[in-house]
Amino acid sequence: SNDFATITALLWEQALYGWRDATHPSAERAKAGRALQTAHLTVKRLDGIWAHLASTLLVPQVSVVGFKNAKQTSIGEPRPSLAQLAPSRVIADAAEKKLFERVSKFFDAAEHSQVHDFIRALCHELSYETVRKISLTSLVDEIHALNAKRLRELRQCVEADFLMWHAHWLRGQAALATASHSPADLIFLLDSPTLSVSQRRRNSSGLLFNGPEETRLGNALAYVLATQDGIATGVHGRYHHLMRSFGGRPTFHAYLHPHPDATLALWALLLVDTGANCEVVRPMSYDCIQATNDPGSRKLVFAAKARAGYKDIVDELKVAPDPGTVLSAIDAIERYKKMSARYRALAEPLTAQCLLLDEQEARVCPLTEWTARAWFVAMTKRHRELAELNALPSFIRPSVLLELHNRSGTGVVAAQEVADHASPSTTLNHFTGRVPTKLVYAHTIRE
Repeated sequence: SNDFATITALLWEQALYGWRDATHPSAERAKAGRALQTAHLTVKRLDGIWAHLASTLLVPQVSVVGFKNAKQTSIGEPRPSLAQLAPSRVIADAAEKKLFERVSKFFDAAEHSQVHDFIRALCHELSYETVRKISLTSLVDEIHALNAKRLRELRQCVEADFLMWHAHWLRGQAALATASHSPADLIFLLDSPTLSVSQRRRNSSGLLFNGPEETRLGNALAYVLATQDGIATGVHGRYHHLMRSFGGRPTFHAYLHPHPDATLALWALLLVDTGANCEVVRPMSYDCIQATNDPGSRKLVFAAKARAGYKDIVDELKVAPDPGTVLSAIDAIERYKKMSARYRALAEPLTAQCLLLDEQEARVCPLTEWTARAWFVAMTKRHRELAELNALPSFIRPSVLLELHNRSGTGVVAAQEVADHASPSTTLNHFTGRVPTKLVYAHTIRE
């Protein structure tokens, strides 16, 4: 039976977390020590198997987390912020050691690697001599400035990508409107068995490969829509040469559908503008925008997650772009919906309800975690500002929250509210309680 294909990602997640909770050992067994570790490993094995099944598009992408404190040695450091990233060899070991000794007394041994990260990143940005001469107060200011600068550069890069591919898609829509022949006429002139092979070849040359570029682009798009539903995957011969003449398969299909770089750009832009988790942004619903009492803002509804008890995760964003930007997140979503309309018409009903879509082997599917991450890494390599940082999408959230903590003037409160954390300790321990924050606290205590 294929009935399992009708089960939503949320129902799968609820079922998997129900199983996870059932594996948790009783209080008596947990006292034995290894019972919780065994349950934790069992859950992580299932998570790995499920990730493999999701990569084959058999089931939706669902991440099942293990149990906290199951094994203390397995708990690593918090994900870095963008202000902690730098090429591995920025300054000499001796120079780095001198800078480290200035601030090491304010930190525990477990935090020393984080201190080194910030030192390297700042030296990469300003130079060793500059960092060596500035005061601790200025050091904190420069770290925050670097974090804000990299967030701004990341957003500018993905905004530019999105606008470029949106303009590309608009060109395709305009070309479709100016096609010289109707889809039915194109099919007859190019494929009809009543015409000789030589006639069909002449028609193909005149309609698809020669003449004004916009006219032949319109003909090509109309022909692929009529014969291949707009996705000419795995088709060679005429389709292969046709797509090559317009820049290759991804570029050609982007006249009809969102280019993968546009999908990635929208995802990254939402991460920067909201500071939300990757796992609640990527599976967002098509109907994620809701009206508010303020005509200048909209409510944005994220996907539910188990760790939040499946409660609604909501943010409110302005419709107009912020100063220094061209595109707001709300505007980008509305544009993307128009760009992806043909994908939704081809997708299964549950897939069509997802905001971010991909296409694999002529099948429209939701954007998966691993695909999104690979696209993000490729995007950073394309842009000079980001190429040396080795950034991952999971680094955006701590960077956004650290920036909020710094400029809010209310300490951790603003970051905690945006992060939707029940406790400020969660925000501090995992996101904002880093080198610059602790240096500020240390300086305040000394005064």
